[in-house]
Amino acid sequence: MNNKNKLADLNYELIKQHILDPANSPLDPAQQFQLDRLVSVAKVLDKHPLKKHAVALHRAKYPEISLSTAYKDINDAAKTYNTYHKFDWDFWQTWILQNITDAIRKCREAGTFEHLKLIPKLQANLIKAIGEKPSGLVDPNLNEQRQFLILIQIGKDNYPIDLDNLDKLPTKSINELNRFLFSGKDIDEDEAKEIMNS
Repeated sequence: MNNKNKLADLNYELIKQHILDPANSPLDPAQQFQLDRLVSVAKVLDKHPLKKHAVALHRAKYPEISLSTAYKDINDAAKTYNTYHKFDWDFWQTWILQNITDAIRKCREAGTFEHLKLIPKLQANLIKAIGEKPSGLVDPNLNEQRQFLILIQIGKDNYPIDLDNLDKLPTKSINELNRFLFSGKDIDEDEAKEIMNS
């Protein structure tokens, strides 16, 4: 790729025009391909920040590029989107939480009416910074109260097997069940009933 084809040498407005209207892009095909790779690898970096994994995924999508080109794309994407990829979110969040709690403490210590009026505002900011409590957390005690079943279909019949009692089945029954499940052979209903009743 010669110098005139490098994205870094292009005016930002040309790249913006390509992004907004790719059908009427002012970029030549080589530049479009390079920009598409850059955007693609930036998205990969969002989910897989470890360069080694990002390179593997990037090369899976673009098998025609070399390993060195893949690493160059990763580095270019990290430079282009460095406010996202280089920013230390953990440090920022810790700092902001500490800062707000220190301000609340100082307002309480001051004890004046003006300072006490600020505390609810600071607490509201603290709640925003912390975020909502995740609702998707599963209570482990609920799982203990539930019964989990595996349904095994043999012919037209379904046989529920309780996972809590699976280890209580005789070894012979488990071995027979495994043999029939993983051998790919059909069994008749009498054999199924014999296994389930054992």
